[in-house]
Amino acid sequence: ILKTKKDLISWCFSIFLLVLKLNRIQTIMQKLNQQPDICPYFSPEFKVIPQYIIMKEGECMELNNRTTSFFIFILSGEITISFEQYTNRSVLENEMFFLPKNNCFKWKAVTQTVLILTGYNATIFPCTSVRARILYKIKAGVKFDCRGVVMKDEVKVVVNQMKHYLESGINCHHMYILKHKELYLMFKHFYTYEEIIQIFYLILG
Repeated sequence: ILKTKKDLISWCFSIFLLVLKLNRIQTIMQKLNQQPDICPYFSPEFKVIPQYIIMKEGECMELNNRTTSFFIFILSGEITISFEQYTNRSVLENEMFFLPKNNCFKWKAVTQTVLILTGYNATIFPCTSVRARILYKIKAGVKFDCRGVVMKDEVKVVVNQMKHYLESGINCHHMYILKHKELYLMFKHFYTYEEIIQIFYLILG
């Protein structure tokens, strides 16, 4: 209970200082969120943070990815993609396409299209090398379709989480690196060897 005018003034001043301190903390946190390069583990060479892209019908995009591989996830719409000897390969709604580094990719929106484009470099687990050898052996008997591969429900969950983080303004590289590791595990546990080969055919030796 405030007994005097002096107590009231003191209380009001304390509240003012508290609000001021909270505002300063909020400003600092906003700056931290907007400047990922202050993190000692930040690497601008690894373009991991996803992009949420809306393309108009007929609109074209091009990607020259020399240091980083990418994934395209089609949330709605349809694109055709071309690179090397492959031309106008279809990637439909709820499908994905892997874009290995050291290639030039061009794609065109067949209809208005919403997609997520995200960097995706090698994820290493204790089982990675063993699985790679198995996939390499099986690859010889698999014909490469060079088209979009369906996003199963488990992959959709991860992709929609990335979309939510982007909409929330989160640009932390570590967050998305964890999502990429999670994607690797989704492929491992919910896709057949043949489906995984279709996804990563171009980098399997």
